[in-house]
Amino acid sequence: MPPETDSEMFSDPHVVFAVNDLAERMDRAPTDIRLVAREEVTWRDGSLGCPQPGMRYTQALVDGYKITLEFQGITYAYHGRAGRDPFFCPNEPTIDKGGSPVTLVPKEESTGDDLDTEGSVDE
Repeated sequence: MPPETDSEMFSDPHVVFAVNDLAERMDRAPTDIRLVAREEVTWRDGSLGCPQPGMRYTQALVDGYKITLEFQGITYAYHGRAGRDPFFCPNEPTIDKGGSPVTLVPKEESTGDDLDTEGSVDE
């Protein structure tokens, strides 16, 4: 359920990070971004619900969260887990108000390198 006030929205550092990231991608002010939802989730594997082509991931349940933001009627998903900043998930459908999919090119820095890949040490 979305927060009831802006102060609640900006009290969660993961939401603040995601809002600032999307604002930067859109070349807009963070106040132009709206929080739709922030949910606690259990991801099926180390991809955190956002697998990248050619990558292998740990096959274990991962407690995390999903943040859904909206800018100009289009929703954007950010995925994360405890102890990590969220990242934009380009694999998750980005939908406009009419229900049509939209493509957003991720920033170069959002390569998925911070995901739990097999053989990596990330703690």
